Amino acid sequence: MLDYPIPLLRQLRWHHWQVQMRFLGDATIISHKVKITGAHNISIGAETSITNRCILNGVGGITIGNYVLIGYETIIMTSMRNHGSVDKPIKYQGSQLKPVTIEDDVWIGARSIILPGVTISKGAIIGSGSVVTKNVSPYTIVGGVPAKVIGHRGHNHEALGK
Repeated sequence: MLDYPIPLLRQLRWHHWQVQMRFLGDATIISHKVKITGAHNISIGAETSITNRCILNGVGGITIGNYVLIGYETIIMTSMRNHGSVDKPIKYQGSQLKPVTIEDDVWIGARSIILPGVTISKGAIIGSGSVVTKNVSPYTIVGGVPAKVIGHRGHNHEALGK
C-alpha cells in the first residue's frame, strides 16, 4: 500500500466531491470515512470542515455556508418516514424530504443530529450530542435532546451572572 501525504489525499478527495456536488467551495475539507448520499443536492461553501464518520443524507437538499465546523460523527438528515396512518405499516407509508440549511460560521459539536427541515443560522453553536429539531437563531448556543437555547455568542458571561 502506498503512503500518500495528507495534503494530496485532501486535494484528491476535494476534487472527487467537487464533481459530485452541486457546489463545493475552496479550501473545504471533507475528511475520509464521511458518508454522503444525494451529493448532487448538496452545496458547501469555502473553508468548511467536515470531520470523520459524519453522515450527510443530501437527498432532500443540504446547503452549508462558509467557515462551518462539523464535528465527528454528526448526522444531517433530509428525509423522514411518514407515519400518520395506522392502517398500513410505516414501512409502506413512504417518506418526505425537507432541506437543511446551515449558514456561515456555525460550529456543530461531535455526535449531533440535525433533523430534516432545520435551518441553523449564522454564528450558531450546536453542543455535542444535541438533536436539533427546530430552527436555531443567529449566534445562539443550543444543546441537549431536543436542543434548547443555553446561551448566546458575544455576551459577556459576567453580565449574565455566570
